[in-house]
Amino acid sequence: MRARRWSACAALTWGIALGGRTAAAEEAGPLRVAILPGAASDSVPPAIEASLRESVREGLRAGGAGLIESASTGGLLDDCGELQCLAALRERIGVAYVVRSSFAAIDRDYALHLDLIDTRDGAAVASFDDRCSLCGLAEMRARTEAGAEGLLAPLRVDAPAPSILAVATTPAGAEVTIDGEVIGAAPFERVMTPGRHRLEIRHPGHVGAVQEVSVVDGVRTELRVELTPTPTPKVCRLPGVLALAGGVPLVAGGIGLLAIDGRPRPLGCDPTASACAEFETTWSGAAALVGGAVLTTLGAVALHRLRKSRTGRARR
Repeated sequence: MRARRWSACAALTWGIALGGRTAAAEEAGPLRVAILPGAASDSVPPAIEASLRESVREGLRAGGAGLIESASTGGLLDDCGELQCLAALRERIGVAYVVRSSFAAIDRDYALHLDLIDTRDGAAVASFDDRCSLCGLAEMRARTEAGAEGLLAPLRVDAPAPSILAVATTPAGAEVTIDGEVIGAAPFERVMTPGRHRLEIRHPGHVGAVQEVSVVDGVRTELRVELTPTPTPKVCRLPGVLALAGGVPLVAGGIGLLAIDGRPRPLGCDPTASACAEFETTWSGAAALVGGAVLTTLGAVALHRLRKSRTGRARR
């Protein structure tokens, strides 16, 4: 098996200027790129050179470039190396960059050089150099394609990740207000501007909560809020019990007073007199009976309502 030697000088050199990044950010859609024909190499057979140039095309497509075919340029790509020609490509066809390639070979030792040229000023904004000793064509094509794809990597401007706030509450369905704006019922996720935000959370039957949260640029922030049920005031049984305790004896006493009304008093009867003194308890008995009935009713109603409210809370 034949040993394969790789050159230590296989390097990717990037010369990215600030203007190049700005131009890439301003481009809408894929970068419009054209490939300069270039002079034929004396050391590379035409068929192999054509195959390597096709690898350049495939690499640029893989990098997201919108290739402009030579036929659609009206001959502008032919011998286009001057700034005036590049400006014409940009103005007439919208070509943002052109790729200039050169190949050299001695037996099976290949050398490759690629330049990505800005059509605004003719400057090379990215370059790729590679040397491969004892390379087969398939291997050299793969390296050429990877190098062409890498030319566009520094020009990509990825969209920043959104800043997301995810809110969940216990119980669910709480109304959430953020910075004074009613957002809706939790749980939900919402894209937010980075910084501090004030949240107000409300739910019927629960104590409202106020939270401040810091949203970080490009980060998903989660907020979980557990609301406390509104405390129910304790209802004392003592008034009802006291009302019953006072009402029942009064009712019994009133009935007793009415029962003895008009009866002779045992201790107030004179044997020599023609008649004995009688109990006159009509009004006092009636008053005791009515008062006792009122107290008994109030006590019973109070205890019934207390029991009903406790049963309702237990069911909830």
